[in-house]
Amino acid sequence: MISQSEQPKFEQPLSSIQQQLLVALQQWRKEKAGQEKVPVYVIATNKELGQIIQQQPETLEALRLIPGFGHKKTQNHGKDIIKIIRNFQQAEQNDKG
Repeated sequence: MISQSEQPKFEQPLSSIQQQLLVALQQWRKEKAGQEKVPVYVIATNKELGQIIQQQPETLEALRLIPGFGHKKTQNHGKDIIKIIRNFQQAEQNDKG
């Protein structure tokens, strides 16, 4: 369960798949931060996670369009983020089909 302080603010309620994506991204971020011995917001802020969930970029180039994802952050973490997004997009397609 995500605490209110950890959950990004959204204009519209998240679908259950989007909520699952948020949880997966937050878990990944926490693990990465532990591995790199940095605060979680260095990996990605809540605002950045919110933008990722809303835009669901499918390429590193699209991820770089999200404010806060420059060359270094995209290079260091982009492939992981894209993989997580793709997994959830596939799950969403399977739910619809």
